[in-house]
Amino acid sequence: MTGPVAGTLYLSTMHLAFCSDRPLSFTAPSGQETWSYYKVMIPLAKIANVNPVTLKENPPEKYIQIVTVDAHEFWFMGFVSYDKAVTHLLDAIADFAAASHPIPGPQINQ
Repeated sequence: MTGPVAGTLYLSTMHLAFCSDRPLSFTAPSGQETWSYYKVMIPLAKIANVNPVTLKENPPEKYIQIVTVDAHEFWFMGFVSYDKAVTHLLDAIADFAAASHPIPGPQINQ
């Protein structure tokens, strides 16, 4: 698939997901053209990097690049509130990491 695809980005405490607004056409293994929604679900545990990107040549054009631990890249753009999207995504990943690998607190000897 090439080019931007309009859709909705979903964020939970466990996953980042995307679903296109409209079905996209593709060629099935049988050779027949078929239509399907483009769906991606990425477990937060598989996200290696979240990179907010603003183009110097065109500052209003802002993207969020997601890189997975197996080096797949996903680029998202066109947010209603870019700053909130970045903040919520970074917070969700930090919260997930903290819950998965809690830092031991001080031990109390009685």
